[in-house]
Amino acid sequence: MAIDAILVSLRSNPAPQVRLAAMNNLLRELRAAVPSAAAPASLEVIRSLRCCLTDSGKEIRANAFRILRHIVTSDGLSPVRDCMEVGIDLFIVRALTRDQRFDLEREQAIKLVRAFLDVDNALSFIDPSIVRMLVSLAENPEDKLRVVSLESICEVAILNTELLAKCGGIRVIFGALGEVFPRPGINNMIVSTVVFLLDSEATRQFLRPEVELEAIISCLTDPLAAPDRIKACTQILSLFLKSWTGIIYLSMNGKRSVRAMVDCLRLPNDVCRSSILEMIFGVLGVKIGGDQYVYNNVTVEHELPIDSDGNSLYHFQCVLLIVFMDVGLLETLSHIVQTENKEIATLATILASEIQKLSLNLPPAYATHIQSMSSLFEMASDFSNEFDRHYVKEVVGGQIDDLQFKNIVSDAEKMFIRDSSKWSWDFILEFLLVLLNNSRRADEVLKSTKVLRRLLSFFKPVGSGFRFDMNEKDIEIVKSVGCNLMRVLLSCSEGVNLLTESRFMIEISEEFNKLDPVSGPLPANALFGRQRMERNASGIYFNFLSELANTPSGQSTINRFKIYNMYFLITELPARDDLIKALVHSFDFSKDGHERVILAKLMTSSEKDARLFATEFAGKLLSTNRDEDTRVWCVQILVTQMYDQVKEIRDKAKNSLEGAAELPGVIEAILGENPAYYRDVLTNALYMRFLRLPEGFEYLRGYDYISGEMAFWIQFGIFNYVTRAELLLEETYGKPKGIGTPLQKPLKVELLEESGHFNLFLRIIRENKQDDAKNVACLKACLWSVGHIGSSMTGMQFLLDSKVLADITHLAANSKVLCLRGTCVYVLSLLGRSTAGIEALQEYGWKLLPGHKNCPIALPIDLNKLIHLDSWEYKGAFQSDKVSPFRLSGMDVIEQDILKNIGTLSNHILAKGASRNLARTRMEYPAYFSKVSLYVPVMAMVSRMHYRLTARRFIQDLFDKVSFDEEALEAALDDISS
Repeated sequence: MAIDAILVSLRSNPAPQVRLAAMNNLLRELRAAVPSAAAPASLEVIRSLRCCLTDSGKEIRANAFRILRHIVTSDGLSPVRDCMEVGIDLFIVRALTRDQRFDLEREQAIKLVRAFLDVDNALSFIDPSIVRMLVSLAENPEDKLRVVSLESICEVAILNTELLAKCGGIRVIFGALGEVFPRPGINNMIVSTVVFLLDSEATRQFLRPEVELEAIISCLTDPLAAPDRIKACTQILSLFLKSWTGIIYLSMNGKRSVRAMVDCLRLPNDVCRSSILEMIFGVLGVKIGGDQYVYNNVTVEHELPIDSDGNSLYHFQCVLLIVFMDVGLLETLSHIVQTENKEIATLATILASEIQKLSLNLPPAYATHIQSMSSLFEMASDFSNEFDRHYVKEVVGGQIDDLQFKNIVSDAEKMFIRDSSKWSWDFILEFLLVLLNNSRRADEVLKSTKVLRRLLSFFKPVGSGFRFDMNEKDIEIVKSVGCNLMRVLLSCSEGVNLLTESRFMIEISEEFNKLDPVSGPLPANALFGRQRMERNASGIYFNFLSELANTPSGQSTINRFKIYNMYFLITELPARDDLIKALVHSFDFSKDGHERVILAKLMTSSEKDARLFATEFAGKLLSTNRDEDTRVWCVQILVTQMYDQVKEIRDKAKNSLEGAAELPGVIEAILGENPAYYRDVLTNALYMRFLRLPEGFEYLRGYDYISGEMAFWIQFGIFNYVTRAELLLEETYGKPKGIGTPLQKPLKVELLEESGHFNLFLRIIRENKQDDAKNVACLKACLWSVGHIGSSMTGMQFLLDSKVLADITHLAANSKVLCLRGTCVYVLSLLGRSTAGIEALQEYGWKLLPGHKNCPIALPIDLNKLIHLDSWEYKGAFQSDKVSPFRLSGMDVIEQDILKNIGTLSNHILAKGASRNLARTRMEYPAYFSKVSLYVPVMAMVSRMHYRLTARRFIQDLFDKVSFDEEALEAALDDISS
């Protein structure tokens, strides 16, 4: 066999080039070999590669690690076990301990460790020395491998928390919290790990209650803390406050941690104050725009979507707001709005105003408390200063007297005499807004002045002052002015006449005619040539024409110049996607007219790119438009695209329809088109939406879809649903959208009763197994299923007969897995959709807040029952597994002394004396430090205790001349293992 010959060559200690060639041949053979055939020889291959790891050349050692990684990746757990058996961990630790001169070798070694972690259950076999090495690297801020080591120990924390605790890694993870990393995602990863550790009782015991995380809060009170450090800490706290686990943990002992955060607002530290206020804005779903929050530059934007009812508060934000109010946030805001720092006062004032808006969904007691803080809200709505007037300023153009208007017109005439490069576009825009609010004055200006004529001449395609080399910001300003000018001219008869008779429309029509292939080649300087379109300026003429199309008089002008004929011509021009996109984006599709016909025509174009663009645009139009007639029309053309010959277009249409299925009337419109039945991954998600409606249920039952889907859902789909739900909740902090309702009324509760699935759900909920991640996932899946069943009147009655509400409410108040409490809140909120559900929840001490139109917010009357968390007993690293003493028999006095001093190096107080002793011993007895029989016990000791990276490198430098004789190495490994 070719591999056997290569292994013999590797063990014969050939020249470096020969060994490298043999290693490359080995890798080639392993890649070509059938896994089952290569597996029996795995141990021998690893032993041969161990010989390469003893080579003096770093390239050879790096190559050996690379081949080992390939073996582990290909064959899984068995090679991991073999690597530990033959002592590969010894060489991994040795490689990772080296300095930056050996980065090639270190990189391959850390990649091998990462490959170990990717194998299921590998940590059961990995030697703790590797984990301790990762911990040493992760706590050294100067090491290049620090970040990847930190990522690795975070994985170990999730896979085997106890192992990491024994290796001292929990302390390093918390020590990295709040640090400023070059990559912002590192802090998110660390927080996710800590949240995982806090979530379960089994992992929580390795953390000291109210000690680890509180160090982050203490940074806010440090007057010497750097601004970057303070901002990093508030970002960390923000991530914690965006999870159920985090808010429950921070609410321990009477919400002491949250209270401490709010109290920090009273400290005379403006960086700390602004950072905390920004954090509160973020967790409540309100976004403040701008880097500097000055008076006339503050913008407020809601990150969470606002319903037509005006509700913008999701379940989690409701809990957060109640917690913040319980710890005195409003009282603290009333204090800091009077601060001398205007930026801080501005933020506090806006936050007070936003809390007042968000409190619409809070319990009556909290609404009353807000009203009792009348002094704060009087201050927030006091219009006696310039800022407050600006904050509530509304456009009231037109409400000016004749003298003021005359002065504005005079200023406009003076300005338009000058060159267009000196025009004030802000003034022009305000002037047009005044005319828009009073068409009589627009007529007056047109009859008595040439102001609007000069402005219209500016936009002429030929010989005007309009520049085509503007930046995007200038283009937006000019486009806004041009569109408002069209509206002003269309608002009065004089303006319509001006549009009809001026060169503006004539020249635009002439430029369109140049696009006709019959007219000959398109001139290089044509208005709608590709070169001028790419500068983004020519495209605004489509927006101007779109404004004309919105009024009957404007439509008449467009028809007179046969603009629509040219629009249809554009859809047939080859390789002019720039024109097509500019044209479609300018259209208003709210009315049935040429615009809809053009988009539908593009969907049947012979050009694939045109059809794909039109399909994508129709999908966006469907999801963003609120007009019911437009939605129905979008559904019709998208259903047609589901039969396109190109898979990419079909998938785009299916995705668009599935993504908009939550919108009113969309599912009904799809069913109204009676689409052909074709089952794949994308249509399956859409079919799940059909189950909400009786006609959808009948449609799918005709294709024998129901029974097969129910069986799949119980086995697999329900767990996928939980995963998707939690990912969406992590992003939006609200009820998951875009997920098909798995089990609801249309599935008919009779089907559930006959199948026995509902009884299975009840049994799992009542058994309440929370001992591992699989059981927790199963419990969540059953809770979500029961919630969706009970969200209808018929299903709710089914639940009342089973008396499962008592189990869910008990779980919400007492679950040891904290994230399960949040799941119960969402599930109970689903049950509150019906009158019977509301009454049943009230009997169990829960109340329903208004929330969203389709899903109220269920919370216990006493919120502390939901967010309370008792302290726990801290389980130290060595409490359950004591370190066994080394057997020193068979060693002479020098070897025993060396081992004792190596052990002392782990104590940083005594390390200096131990290092001097070891250095002296090496000078006197250098032969001892080349013995592999001593090196292996030394590394075994290093694997049992924590050593800093500097101490590890000192130990490796002592043994840099060790001779790795195969027989001696095997004997030493056997001795240690026994």
